[in-house]
Amino acid sequence: MDIQDKVAMVTGAASGIGAALVEAFLKEGAKGVSVLDIDDGSGKDVCDRLKGSYGEDKAIYVHCDVTSKTDFKNAFETTKANFGHVDILCNNAGIMDELNWESTLDINVKGVIMGTTLALDFMGANTGGTGGVVVNTSSIAGLSAHPIIPVYSTAKASIIHFSRTVASEPRFLQNKVRVMAICPESVDTPLQQKMMCRYVEQSNALKASLEFIPMTKIIDTVINLIRECDKENGAIYVLVPDKPAKKIEFSDFQR
Repeated sequence: MDIQDKVAMVTGAASGIGAALVEAFLKEGAKGVSVLDIDDGSGKDVCDRLKGSYGEDKAIYVHCDVTSKTDFKNAFETTKANFGHVDILCNNAGIMDELNWESTLDINVKGVIMGTTLALDFMGANTGGTGGVVVNTSSIAGLSAHPIIPVYSTAKASIIHFSRTVASEPRFLQNKVRVMAICPESVDTPLQQKMMCRYVEQSNALKASLEFIPMTKIIDTVINLIRECDKENGAIYVLVPDKPAKKIEFSDFQR
């Protein structure tokens, strides 16, 4: 899919990966972007910066709690009303809070499933759209056991399995909505800084040892996935420092 003249929605876009993505899409010639977040102050600041750099008609901010179907549906409706269509959704919002596991699962898993499912109604070839792309932000933590962040790891593992499975679901294929996910290792974002964990000493030691992935590597990977969405449908890409992004090859259970 050529990003030129497409419309993108990004959750968790008030900072970090999300903020970088909305700007990247406009650099690639997107018709418009929707900055979705619950941090209204920072979200509006990102939106204002984009308007200043790319034009007043290029960006909107929409308050969106990804655990609320009402909010998420409103975000799609508002985006479509402003730009005429929706082509790309990046489910990027997430938290890492082991002390509040319910919210960690609600935001990281429920939010991704809800956004991906709603994308069918607004992008689907059989529902008035022309098809589209959903890119979900998982984590390398979803690919191996991380004892100090078990709930976060479980949530990110769920995103991986959901993304690669739903990509082949008949209704998604029929509606030409492609789904894929990225699994970054460590990124210098507010998510890392706000990590809540029972094991503070181990957590601090882990964070001190991390080598962060350049934001450009994440952005380049997402842009490439969207461009190559037809052949990358269901793909899961791992991103670690000092190595090219790598597609995971899963060996499925055979009866």
